[in-house]
Amino acid sequence: MQPLNVFPMTWTPCPDDFDPAWSPTSIRYCAARFGAALPPPGPGYAYCDIGAGAGAHVAALACLYPEASFWAVEANPTAALQAGRLMSATQRANMTVAPLDLERFLEAATPAFDCMVVRAGYCTLSQQERELVAEMAARKLKCGGALVLAYEALPMAAPFQTLVGVLRSCWNAVAGSEEQRLGRVLDIMERLLGEGRGLFAQGQPVAAACRMLLDMDRRILLHRYLAPYYEPVWFCELGDALARRGLIFRGSLDLTSRLAQTGLAQETGQLLEEVGVLSLQETLRDCLTGTFLRRDIFVRGHNPLADANDVLQQTPFSADMHEGDYAEVCRSARGEIRLDMSAHSRVLDSILSQGACTAGQLAAELGMSHEQVDGVCALRLAMGDLVTAPQAPDRAAVAACNMHLARRAVTDNAMATLVSPLGGCVLLNPVCALFLLAIASGCSPLDHALQAIDPQRAAGNEEEAVRLEQMVLRQYEEFAMHTLPELQRLQIVAAEQADTGLGSSMAGRDGLSDPGESDDSGNRS
Repeated sequence: MQPLNVFPMTWTPCPDDFDPAWSPTSIRYCAARFGAALPPPGPGYAYCDIGAGAGAHVAALACLYPEASFWAVEANPTAALQAGRLMSATQRANMTVAPLDLERFLEAATPAFDCMVVRAGYCTLSQQERELVAEMAARKLKCGGALVLAYEALPMAAPFQTLVGVLRSCWNAVAGSEEQRLGRVLDIMERLLGEGRGLFAQGQPVAAACRMLLDMDRRILLHRYLAPYYEPVWFCELGDALARRGLIFRGSLDLTSRLAQTGLAQETGQLLEEVGVLSLQETLRDCLTGTFLRRDIFVRGHNPLADANDVLQQTPFSADMHEGDYAEVCRSARGEIRLDMSAHSRVLDSILSQGACTAGQLAAELGMSHEQVDGVCALRLAMGDLVTAPQAPDRAAVAACNMHLARRAVTDNAMATLVSPLGGCVLLNPVCALFLLAIASGCSPLDHALQAIDPQRAAGNEEEAVRLEQMVLRQYEEFAMHTLPELQRLQIVAAEQADTGLGSSMAGRDGLSDPGESDDSGNRS
């Protein structure tokens, strides 16, 4: 069976899943767009994910950046145990799981970090816990290291606060298991929205917030909006509090707010410049642009690297072309950006043809200015078509990580996020993910998926094993008839080049047969 490349570059966010926007390369590029040069993720580089959940994000980064070290800090013992199992499955010596709460981790012996991130849940922390995060960054970051926080900014959060109050009242009033209570709460919200009166009338901010929450992943609802504590924060309050600890705002992962879709007139940008105080500028920008979620970069102390332009030209990119209309003129708070559409197409076509390349290489190859190429890359990164990519990932470890996540997702009845060796990821039905991974390694997709059920039988859970087996058989029939032909038609699944070694590396890590030597005996496909 011909090995296949099964990794289109798309991203769907989930609490515990890999997110390429939070990779060291992406954070470094975004900081450089704002004039700060962070250290590269090479030997001696240390990254810490606070609230890492089941560890998929950290494990993926450990595979993609084998020379750097990665810490997963998680207070929930169940999630920390899952992170430890994933670390064992991928055999990552550069990954550490710390099953500690914030207070204990603050006092724990750790390396000095180049980057610490809080990807979700900051607004569910109490004031004391937020102080601990700030103190942790002040103590544990290297000089020039970055703290990156995701949080709900207050200007657009008032409807959410009203709605969260209603959600919690309903949550406290209903009985049953966690799943039953959440189902009942969502049913109440759906019916209130259908009634369309008062706060839930069409066009009301609370109604819009309700629709957004109903479309949200249920785990996000539970862990963020039904947490014991939830309070959004003004940027000026957060920025000023961190500045007192020596952590200075140095940019955002949300390049869109500067490069596109802001709708601010040039006069408004001049007004913001005249305000002068950075924290007030950012807060007013949030009000003018309707910003709800911010993902900000704060750098500790003096930045030892002088020239951010070098970072911009050295950052590698990989692409997944999306259809859509792109405005030729984008307005930012600092003026107007004109997009050269001919340059836009040439840059994307070149990235797609090469798989991954840097802005500097593109400028030399296409005979364009560095500024032109970087502007295109920044805009497409902001709009989700590009991901920043590591240059020398451990492909065998990526494959092992994917196999573990897909197998776990089958028994957890969850979606599987597969990590691309180029730095992106794709969210798939877990059984479909196992089918594709088996094809990529030259194995029978059905046999391989059924092996994921063996642990259930070994544990004596025969009823659950039979249910899962029936599900796999049903989905294989659907997969063989519809999914695989459609993927091939769209060229999302492309024949893998012989020199990538993905199939053989997976075989070596998981005990799978080599694609060229696969035995078809007993093949149910």
